[in-house]
Amino acid sequence: MRYCWIVAMAAAMTVLNAIKPLAVDDTVYVEYARHIAQHPLDPYGFKLAGGPGANGILAPAGLPYWLAGSMRLVGERPVLWKLCLFPLVLLLAVSLASLSHRFARGLETPLTALVLFSAAFLPAVNLMLDIPALALTLGALCLFLSGCDRGSCALALLAGCVAGLAMQTKYTAFVAPALFLLAGLWQRRVGFAIAAAVIACGMFAGWEMYLASRYGESHFLLALRGRRAPVLEKLRLVTPLIGLLGGTMPGMILLALAGMGASWRMMIVAALAIMAGAASLFLCPPDQAVLIAGNQTGRPLLTMPAFVFGLLGLAVFALMGAVTRRLLTSDARNNTHLPSPPHSGERGRGAGAARAEPPDANPLISSTKELAHDSHATLFLVAWLLLEIAAYFALSPYPAARRVLGVAVIATLLAGRLAAQTARITGRSGPVWLAVGLNATLGLVYFAIDSEFYETERAAAVGTVQTAHKHDVNATIWCEGVGVFEFYGRRLGMKRLEPEGPRPKAGDWFAYVNRRGGRENPAAVPVAGVGRFRLRVDSRWPVVSQYQVGSAPLELRSGPLVEVKLYQCVDQNSKR
Repeated sequence: MRYCWIVAMAAAMTVLNAIKPLAVDDTVYVEYARHIAQHPLDPYGFKLAGGPGANGILAPAGLPYWLAGSMRLVGERPVLWKLCLFPLVLLLAVSLASLSHRFARGLETPLTALVLFSAAFLPAVNLMLDIPALALTLGALCLFLSGCDRGSCALALLAGCVAGLAMQTKYTAFVAPALFLLAGLWQRRVGFAIAAAVIACGMFAGWEMYLASRYGESHFLLALRGRRAPVLEKLRLVTPLIGLLGGTMPGMILLALAGMGASWRMMIVAALAIMAGAASLFLCPPDQAVLIAGNQTGRPLLTMPAFVFGLLGLAVFALMGAVTRRLLTSDARNNTHLPSPPHSGERGRGAGAARAEPPDANPLISSTKELAHDSHATLFLVAWLLLEIAAYFALSPYPAARRVLGVAVIATLLAGRLAAQTARITGRSGPVWLAVGLNATLGLVYFAIDSEFYETERAAAVGTVQTAHKHDVNATIWCEGVGVFEFYGRRLGMKRLEPEGPRPKAGDWFAYVNRRGGRENPAAVPVAGVGRFRLRVDSRWPVVSQYQVGSAPLELRSGPLVEVKLYQCVDQNSKR
């Protein structure tokens, strides 16, 4: 029955994502996928709109190849493209359940739900790299741990192959080989770890060598060279880490309190405080959102959302420190006279005891019987958490909510481990489900806000086409660039300006898009024309999503989300 719930949660997450419009980066990966569908062995042999070569834009090939296969299978149907992500979402859900089974037995379903329906994960699926890369990374780790349990080198090598795919899906999966080494030390399978890490790195390097031979430059090295930043600049990512984790995973506070045995009264008070903080963002007038004014750049130093999310983030980190300390103290006290868990593949006297319990049929599920207190497992989680935090600073060029997905998973496993131990003692898991309910409620609200953020661009594209055709039945409408407005506009018949393509003729229309209250720049209009109409599309929410770029997941809205100015061309030979 538990596995039915896991599948149902993955299906619900996939369906919610399918009804959401494409996000801004989705449209870029769609461009890659369309080219790959036609030229499978030439993934970067084209130019994106605006002229840059595809190999110069950071887009590892894993997800574009998956999308290309989906396009060949279902055609030009974005909803079905998203439904085709179900196997990857299911892998994420099964991997989370497997890791929860190993580290927090008895709480597999609530911990999986707490992560999947959180404000960190639910709005992050889209057609983007993060969820597929994380799913493959966690799946590889589960396979490796299962291989260690069973003494199966084949599973360890398979884990290395899956990790190699993860690394070519997003470079944040570079933590996978290091995870193999950590797990190998923990499980006393260093040989397995080295073999898996070599396979993963070999697959990654082999693909990059192929790209270098075809395009003269490795895609990874080209991206790495363009994203170097001084070490001191990375310190600017500290406060976003706190605010993003607090803003997207506030249920972690209740989960940690449940593990520490907090009373129902304290749990309810904490839940109400979190909800009050979230509600304050919807009630705060935009003109009072800036708490500390900015410097000469005009950017505020502290806003209301940053303050609220920062407080929640500090609470999360403080409680995670308390949870870790209690786990290590409890494990050290109770594990003094307990032997390390045996491996099914060990030789000698302990091997028979390990074989007494048959392994699970699913290789993603652990077959080792968990000791009530295992300091080695806790130390592995702590080391994994530190590794993910280090990767956040090393691999993040700018703050965004999707950067904290890995940190959120391990923090949940740590807090869930203590909560599972507490639940076994007290016999109650209600407090954990309260954490799930709070996290899922906020996750669904944030998902709705993020969805409408892109729905406004789709609505703007529809309104633009309707306006132009209302005044000119045979209107030819042009747009420029790769974005949500441009994607849906082209599906409605707009033409896109290409650097070496045809130019608009006199009487044609051009749609200039201004997003999120930015300053209008008529000089950026690439045609000679006269402005005829202006369309504005706004959100019903007082806050706006900042999931793709931002130090907080939400920000108070000011000005229309999308503004489109329709120009009518007057020069047949319009030039840039």
